[in-house]
Amino acid sequence: MCIPLYIAMVFLLQDPPRESTVEHTCGAVASTLFTVMKTRAMFSLIIFCVSSTAIASLQNPGLNVIANIAAPTTFQISIGTLFGNVLFLVGVWIFRSFFINRNWRLTFVWTALLLATNGSLQLMMIFNLGGFGQSGWFYAFGSNIMLLIQGVQQVLSSLSVIEISPEGFEASVYEFLISVGNSGISLNANLMNIFVPIFSLNGIARNYDWAAHHDPELHDHYNTLLGTATYFTMITNAGAALLLCWFLPIGKEQCRAWLGQWRATLTD
Repeated sequence: MCIPLYIAMVFLLQDPPRESTVEHTCGAVASTLFTVMKTRAMFSLIIFCVSSTAIASLQNPGLNVIANIAAPTTFQISIGTLFGNVLFLVGVWIFRSFFINRNWRLTFVWTALLLATNGSLQLMMIFNLGGFGQSGWFYAFGSNIMLLIQGVQQVLSSLSVIEISPEGFEASVYEFLISVGNSGISLNANLMNIFVPIFSLNGIARNYDWAAHHDPELHDHYNTLLGTATYFTMITNAGAALLLCWFLPIGKEQCRAWLGQWRATLTD
């Protein structure tokens, strides 16, 4: 499936025409980053990027168990991932077409709340709704369908970076913020693993199939534990989104206002 796309990339992609550029020294980049970091805008965006990734997007502690129960094949995972990536691009297009000039904070809230409902699909997998909830295909598509909403949400922090970055340093500020924000991914994984023993999820994956056939009471207990972890994740995601949204500017004007507040105080 990838070979035709690769061939098209080789023959169709072309380098853009060269333009005159200004080379910035490491000292100039470091000085500019330090100046931007002293503003309320950058401070708020750092908190928003790290916390929204780590807490507002907290993964279900039972996610690995659910994946083991559904046991999707590599082919099913590949098709589901392809489907999700297409939905993600559609989501980005929807944002650029309809929400780029809307209230950024409000856009983050409603997309985060919708993403939190992804737990309902996981509950369908846990309790095998309709007899198809634990199939590989349902897992493959159910785990990626929310990428449409994530695509709408993805660009919000990037828009803020454009507004607060000095001219010529947009890429440096963006990469710095993304690098700091990526620490939230590791924190997310660590938090998810911390909650595994708290919800007594260790050992479920190994014994789940046996319990389903030989011990219905134990099987129902396992489902209750997985369901509790899923409800906890949904509530945490929704609550964190409502709390952390205040660290995201509502639009370009507030970005510029936040950019000047602390900088003016520090330079007076």
